Parts: sequence; structure tokens; C-alpha cells
Amino acid sequence: MPPLPLPREYLEASLERTLRWLERSLKAKTRPDQALFGIAQGGTDPELRRRSTLETIRFDFPGYAIGGLAVGEPKEAMLAMVELSTRLLPEDRPRYLMGVGHPEDLVAAMGLGVDLFDCVYPTRTGRFGSALVPEGRLNLKNARFLEDRRPLEEGCDCYTCQTFGRAYLAHLVRAGEMLGGSSSPSTTCATSTASPRPPGRPSARGVTGTSPGSSPGGASAGRCPPGSARPWPPGATGNTTPCRPAPAWGPRQKAPGGPKRG
Repeated sequence: MPPLPLPREYLEASLERTLRWLERSLKAKTRPDQALFGIAQGGTDPELRRRSTLETIRFDFPGYAIGGLAVGEPKEAMLAMVELSTRLLPEDRPRYLMGVGHPEDLVAAMGLGVDLFDCVYPTRTGRFGSALVPEGRLNLKNARFLEDRRPLEEGCDCYTCQTFGRAYLAHLVRAGEMLGGSSSPSTTCATSTASPRPPGRPSARGVTGTSPGSSPGGASAGRCPPGSARPWPPGATGNTTPCRPAPAWGPRQKAPGGPKRG
């Protein structure tokens, strides 16, 4: 991918290529037990983002992904495109924001109507010897953890926190042991096993409205209740547009028209 900002011609070519792939993927799909999501592109260009989203909706997928973001653009631009996308995507289908996993980004995107996320950040952080806890990031390479026998997170029920202390994990990291997570990107390790938990917790708390900055009173499917402010993380630059009502996850309604591309 060329460096940002991307030329409009590059974005348009990517958009058209994605739409062609969507049509081919639908024709090739044979397993009814698998859900195929359509990916909307467009970068940070509002016009192309809107066009891609509307074109993708016409394929009537069971869920939709928001792609082409979290690749180095300013966070304000990313969140603006997320909001544009979720306002256009059907509310009775899950919305999946690709490649986003930092806790503050999860909370912000949930307030804009996103349901699903994926990111290498938690496990990659663990493989480099750090652990993510509610208070922040613990660098287990620091000497202060060598005598710390507490779990990574007090009260956590994950295998790592129930089995190992910080001192033992710090030893593994310093020794380059595979279990500690500093050996190989493909290693399944203690710190990368534990680290996904805290980033996942803002998602659960966002649904119940108990995390800092989230809307009071709870939310359904990650969306804040009607009439409340969007749960932007503290310090983020966001709008104060009232949240939409939580969607009813009922039967899917077929989008008008079908995919008709030359």
C-alpha cells in the first residue's frame, strides 16, 4: 500500500476490486453454515466511503465489515468514517470494524454502532513481553516485577492469572522462554493468552454502560441508548450527536435490488 494520504485513483481502484470480489465470493460460496460478510472500503474519502457502503449493502450479506481504516490515518478521521458507515449499514446485521483493538478505540467505535472487532495488538503486545491490564500496560522486562508474586490482574479468572505470578512471567520473558511469549510470533504464550482479556472487557462493560465514558443506563449490542451522548473515550475529539435507538435483532430484511455489475 502506498503511503498516506492515498490517491483517490488508488481508493477507487480498490473499491471496484472489492466489489468484484464480493460478487465472485457469493457465487463461489457453497456452505450454508458459514456467514459471508461484505467489506466496505473508501479510505477516509466520505464520498467513496458512502458509495462503497451503499454498493455493498445491495449484496444483502448477513453482516458487514468496515475496512480500509486503522492503517495510519488520524484517529479523528477513522472515527468519522466509522460513524458514516454505521449510519448507512443495516441495523439488523452485525457491523465489524477490521483491525481495531486498542481499548479506547473499542469504546469509541461501540458508541458509533460497531459490534465486532479484531486486532493483533493484545497478543502481539504479549509476545513482546508486556501484558495489558485495566490499569494500563505492564512491561514485564522491568526489574520491579522479578519479586512481584501477584497475578497480572487481581480477581481475573483467566488461566494465566490463575496459574502464574508476575515474577514467574517476568522470568520467562527475560529468559526468552516460549511460554513467556518473547520467542516467536507463532508462539502461544502466557502473556498473549492473558492480554486479550482486558481489551475485551471494555466491550462487555460498554454493553452494560459501566465503563468510564460510556453512556449511563446500558446499551444493546454495543449501541448506547437513545437520547444519551455517544461514549467517546476521555480526551478524544468527538461529536455529541444523540445515539440512535438500539436495534432489534430481528429477521433480516432483504435490501432492495440485487448486485448488478458489469
